[in-house]
Amino acid sequence: MRGANTLTHMSSGRQDPTGPLPLRWGYHRDRLWSGLALIIAGLVALQGANTYTLWLLGLGTLVHVVGWVLLPARGWTRVVGALLGLTATWILLTGPASTWVLVLPLAGWLLARERRGLAWLTLLLPLASGILAAQLWTERSGMAGALALSGAAVVAAAWLAALGARRRRTSSHRREDVR
Repeated sequence: MRGANTLTHMSSGRQDPTGPLPLRWGYHRDRLWSGLALIIAGLVALQGANTYTLWLLGLGTLVHVVGWVLLPARGWTRVVGALLGLTATWILLTGPASTWVLVLPLAGWLLARERRGLAWLTLLLPLASGILAAQLWTERSGMAGALALSGAAVVAAAWLAALGARRRRTSSHRREDVR
């Protein structure tokens, strides 16, 4: 028999914001990590395309969209996330000057993960790193460095948003306990 769909962190009792969503198939944690892996794999495949490997454009697009479909989130947020993410990955083909567009898939991620309020300020981190990357790398050959810098900023921003959401939920639970 399948366990509950609610994802709770064992050590702290923190509940994932999308954990209470009823899933028609699969487990929350499996779909979260599989979806994230496919989103990133699709982005990487698209960036690896050139005139000799055009098939990577189709494969990367497909894998990226499937990643968003797998995420345990409300349907419309997955669609918006996929559109934002796909737009960004195709724009990234223009080179390091466009790494600022990684704010788009991060916005989709924040929407799908149901982050609210101050979490949206974390979009400034990949925006700033994209502007810096455009100054440091001007040629397509610098794309690996630009993506490493901007990708690290996106990961840091997502973790900061999650940390803020956990703190907000923890403080609201404490206030309820006091009452």
